[in-house]
Amino acid sequence: MMRTTGNLAQALGLESGSGTRPYGERIRRTIFGQATLGFLLGYLLLHPVSMVIFRLLDPSYGQNMGGMIGNPILGPLFHSFTIGMLPMGLAFAVVSAIAGGVNGYYRSTILLQRDDLAQQANRLTEQNLRLAELEEANRRNTRFMVHDFKNHLACIVGFSDRLLRKEPEEGDEERVQALSRIRRQAYQMLGAVSDLLDFAGLKETYKLHAEEITVSELITESVTDCSIPEHEEQVSVGPMCKQCPPVWGDSRLLRRVLTNLVSNALKHNPAETRVTVDAEAIEGEGKIVFSCRDNGRGVPAEELSNLFGEFRTGRTESRDATGLGLAFCKLAVEAHGGSIWCESGEGRGACFLFSLPLER
Repeated sequence: MMRTTGNLAQALGLESGSGTRPYGERIRRTIFGQATLGFLLGYLLLHPVSMVIFRLLDPSYGQNMGGMIGNPILGPLFHSFTIGMLPMGLAFAVVSAIAGGVNGYYRSTILLQRDDLAQQANRLTEQNLRLAELEEANRRNTRFMVHDFKNHLACIVGFSDRLLRKEPEEGDEERVQALSRIRRQAYQMLGAVSDLLDFAGLKETYKLHAEEITVSELITESVTDCSIPEHEEQVSVGPMCKQCPPVWGDSRLLRRVLTNLVSNALKHNPAETRVTVDAEAIEGEGKIVFSCRDNGRGVPAEELSNLFGEFRTGRTESRDATGLGLAFCKLAVEAHGGSIWCESGEGRGACFLFSLPLER
């Protein structure tokens, strides 16, 4: 208890060694001022008024008052300042001084807390502005850096494609394999850079460019734009998407979502994995559900809940995974008013699904 009291006194600046001594001085001055005011009010106002009230409640009590006894107001007022009434007047004054001191203490502490909160709010505002400036600078640098990476990677991909299109000479298999690896790694890096750029852009105040989209064309274009061209034969388009009505959305973002899902299915599964992309209209619920199904190794049940978090990579994914692809898909789908989820189990393939509302 003594320790708690000491901490409170130190916090209020009442201890001599406290670093907030000006606060303690302000509290003491306020308490002294309020106590003095209370003392004067108690002796000069409350005591005489109480005597008048006693006289009105008990007229016989006025016979003991000297001076102008016949006047029920002035008689008690003058009588209250006589020597005989001094103890009673001091009692009123002391009680009023205590009440005034307590009021001054709480009033000063509340005012000091208000001042401290105002100063903290000002400091937080300045810090928030500084953080906003730093965050904007970081976003700007990230965009510049990612755009530069995309240009360099596009050159690597273009030159490797050009060299691979040349007729291989006898005994040149090692060169062809090396170029194929370079191109494959460049495509993977390009996909990672695109994920980073799109994810950063979507977390900012991105404005959707909504338009009417034909579902079957969207899926076909997404499969064609897949970031790993040598696996195109493993990807097929399902038959249900041709029966879907048009949907409103940002075609660029939705293509990136489908491309990410297809690329993930191909990159993180064995080479013989087959992928099917389709969509189905759920008329009763007013939405279209897109699906990307594969017959690969599947996703363990314990990883499904965190699958769409930022920088989350499962143990079944390759080491070059950035952990941003599915997080971007989640942001993009939710920006359209939809939802995304995965149905899977280890060893039985995976099916990634997302829904989009039919209404604009």
